[in-house]
Amino acid sequence: MKYIAPLLGLLLCYFNANAQNVIVVQHNGTSSFFTTFSSAISGASSGDTIYLPGGQMSTGNISIDKEVHIIGAGYRVDSSQATSRTDLDGNIYLITGADSSSFEGFYLSGGIGLGYLNTNLRLVNDLSFVRVNVGGIDLTSYYFQWLWNGQSSNCLISECVVRNYLRGYGYRGLRVEKTIFTNCNLDPLQSCTETLFLNNVFLLGSNPSIGNNDSSCVFKNNVFIGQSPIYESVYFSNSYEYSLSNTAISLPLQTNSYENVSNIFVNQVCGNSFESQDFHLQNPSSYPGTDGTQVGIYGTGLPFKDGAFPSNPHIAYKSIAPGTDSDGNLQINMIVTSQDH
Repeated sequence: MKYIAPLLGLLLCYFNANAQNVIVVQHNGTSSFFTTFSSAISGASSGDTIYLPGGQMSTGNISIDKEVHIIGAGYRVDSSQATSRTDLDGNIYLITGADSSSFEGFYLSGGIGLGYLNTNLRLVNDLSFVRVNVGGIDLTSYYFQWLWNGQSSNCLISECVVRNYLRGYGYRGLRVEKTIFTNCNLDPLQSCTETLFLNNVFLLGSNPSIGNNDSSCVFKNNVFIGQSPIYESVYFSNSYEYSLSNTAISLPLQTNSYENVSNIFVNQVCGNSFESQDFHLQNPSSYPGTDGTQVGIYGTGLPFKDGAFPSNPHIAYKSIAPGTDSDGNLQINMIVTSQDH
């Protein structure tokens, strides 16, 4: 029983945020309400959680210099019909002080990067991106790409959609898992170093280079889709194990590859909307990975969640009567769900 009150409080804050299209900032059990993303960031203290409602809001080019934990209502249109997806318009820049921040459950029109507008780059450590759909993630952690100024470390990217590229100049300890790279173009990975890529999907185009200048990366159980043999533009000591591709694979240090496989996914066409695609393997048992589960995003003991809901309680369905009944009661029916991990 002791857990009921905190849960009800959280749900009431969440309902209130979605009903009024306001942003909730929780600090030590106390909630504050804001109407813009920038004011919520300014009003938050280090370590606070920021709950974003469904709908569109502008971030502009905003810098974050404190630890914050931002949770939206989800990035999939078809899974967020009751609340609308959380749709942010702009770019997010992380600078000194933003260590240990986490981001979950939203669509961002621009990208997330260290520093501001690729200048005055900063060291920011221990980041987490889970179930977000972003234009790009730029983890460049030294000045002007050639003058080292230390190295940022430890970042998790899990169950995300990256529409353009992941850049990792100087970043160490990066783990990318069950993420879909959808740019269908050249080099979705740029200068990633000592990065572990597990069970991801890379959609490449007619010039299918997986990366440029990557070094000492480990790729396991990934799927690569291209129109000609998969390769790397420039590479240094990367290894590939249990890769699945619809074409030949011309990658260094590869073992146990599944090459030239036709009709890999249930439904996938480059250029189509993300919502219309289905990345389940047609024959999952035919392509086991290093852990015995299938390669791709639906492998591992904790596969990709189709709904892409955030982990906090989520309004999956709502029905509100247009008026009260004869007794003055307003009929409201809501279904609240959450996804594990």
